[in-house]
Amino acid sequence: MGEDAFDVDEFIDGYEVQQVSATVCMKAALVAEHQAADAAFNRAARDAGDVMHDPEVSRLRDRVGDLERQMEEASRTFWFKGVSYRAWHDLKRRHPPTDAQRRDNLDVNLETFTIPALVLCSSKPKINEAQANRLAETLPDGEIQKLAAAVWEANRDFLVPKSVLAAAIGGVGQSDRSLITAALVESLAADSSGDANGASPTTATTTTDD
Repeated sequence: MGEDAFDVDEFIDGYEVQQVSATVCMKAALVAEHQAADAAFNRAARDAGDVMHDPEVSRLRDRVGDLERQMEEASRTFWFKGVSYRAWHDLKRRHPPTDAQRRDNLDVNLETFTIPALVLCSSKPKINEAQANRLAETLPDGEIQKLAAAVWEANRDFLVPKSVLAAAIGGVGQSDRSLITAALVESLAADSSGDANGASPTTATTTTDD
């Protein structure tokens, strides 16, 4: 067997799909309080003469840390896996864009595609259709976009409309921004000039299926 030859069936059987996570805090008020405290801390640190010994900076730093611990306890992580080329494109074909969306260069109808995509690609926990619909009826738009961005990334489909990813990425806190994969950020930044609407902090990480 030549050095370039290998068993294709063995390759297929051993292929590990990518998995991407998105973390959502269940308490939106806590997220908002953290954002306000973090902004106040940054202002105080900027205005302080001696950051290390300024009592207000220390108080706000402790408050931000306490809120982050509370957010972590109130957060849940959703994992989404990549699916086969055939399964992904079959799903996209079942949700063709409207004429207006096609004029905007969209290749799927995001209004009907997102829920079944969450169901198809959910991994840990596995989400059924009823649960996906309840998520859509409960979570704000920014959080659903966050989950959707993880689905698109897991399938490495960078043709996803930039507005969807921009909205998800735009709301990420500075300390968490590095957790979004470089490929996703670079793809978005390459030629996107639109502003993003905010969403609560997220954690996005990737791994391969065990």
